[in-house]
Amino acid sequence: MPETIPWLKLKNQLQGELSLEPADRESHAEDASMFRIETQAVAYPRDATDCAAILAFCRDHGVAIHPWGAGTSRGGQPLGAGLIVDFRRHLNRILSYDESSGELTCEPGAYYSEVQKFLRAKGRSFPPDPSYHQCTIGGMIANNAAGIHSVKYGGTVDHVAAVNFLTADGEPHSSDVPDELCEKVGDFLRRHRETFD
Repeated sequence: MPETIPWLKLKNQLQGELSLEPADRESHAEDASMFRIETQAVAYPRDATDCAAILAFCRDHGVAIHPWGAGTSRGGQPLGAGLIVDFRRHLNRILSYDESSGELTCEPGAYYSEVQKFLRAKGRSFPPDPSYHQCTIGGMIANNAAGIHSVKYGGTVDHVAAVNFLTADGEPHSSDVPDELCEKVGDFLRRHRETFD
């Protein structure tokens, strides 16, 4: 018999929310694709500490994690039968902007349209042009969103300076700070270069 997931334990650890409500689960069962997968629960983390708690809980209980930006994917990427982690509710802010470099720092749930609006007021833009402008920056990074102008301007990966993230073990990393993880990934890519080329 499968283990009963102690969702209340996770709920009590979060500053954000955890929902088992049918309406929340239903609204996260479909994205812009043709797929439909009912999830067990939906988490709305408030900060990185919540994200680390979610990772630990899911690791301990064998629950799959499905990050959710805005549900605009046409390939079903954010769908899954485990725990949907929706970043839009709380982790949606523009955190900083450097006038001299034009570099903007934001949270994963920030809407692409809001980032563009912010940048346009400063005479700048974020070049990727996905078909849905209500997607989130986190979703764009996860999918390397590009759009019809990608031939000229490139995809999301060409315009992201760094990403701060947690690995499955809950350890924080930054893609612009060399560490052991960076070395291991680099070594893996070098050893398997032919496969990727």
